Formats: sequence, C-alpha cells, structure tokens
Amino acid sequence: MVNQDPGSTPWLGVYRKSIDYDPHTIGSNRPWKAEVQLTVLVQAASLRNGEDAEIRLEEGVQRVISAINNNKNLNDKVLMLTAINVEYAYNPEMSEDMAYQMGEITLTYEVRS
Repeated sequence: MVNQDPGSTPWLGVYRKSIDYDPHTIGSNRPWKAEVQLTVLVQAASLRNGEDAEIRLEEGVQRVISAINNNKNLNDKVLMLTAINVEYAYNPEMSEDMAYQMGEITLTYEVRS
C-alpha cells in the first residue's frame, strides 16, 4: 500500500512490479531467462514549499540509486541490473502550506537459471 500521509514522510516502499519470461526457454532442458521489475516508491513532503519537497525527494531518490548501484546483483539473486527508470509525481490536491511529492523508481533485472 502506498503511503497517503505526508506527515509520515520521508517514506520508502518496495514492490514487485512484473516478471516477463522468455517464452523460448520455458519448459525446455536449457536455461531459462526472465526480466524482473521492481518498483521503489520514494516520498517526501515539506511545510515550506514545493521546491523544498523536491530537494528532499531528489535526495531520497539518489540515496536509493546509490544503494542499488552498490549491489547491482542483489547479493547474487539476479544476473544483472539492466535498467533504472525514475518517474516523478506530486499531489495537486495538497494545500498551499504542504508540498508532497513522490518518485517511482523502476528497476529492471535479468534472471537466469
């Protein structure tokens, strides 16, 4: 569940997004391959203004990316990290005295067995 409370930020959530199996390798005796996607949601809020919330959010996003880059194969659970994508969102329904923003980081990994 995604955090809905700006007062509970900074906040981070990790979710499974998808697994795409290579159809040419399923059910055969040769190794199979899958593309696994994880989503990391990073949220930040500020009572000052949107710019401050954006700075806080970007600091959180960069910390997550740094941690991922320091362990690209997730302790040998995946073969390799193949892509990182970041999409940003904000809550336009927030009041003028509260800025609340979110970054959605999609991590794509290749898995083989």
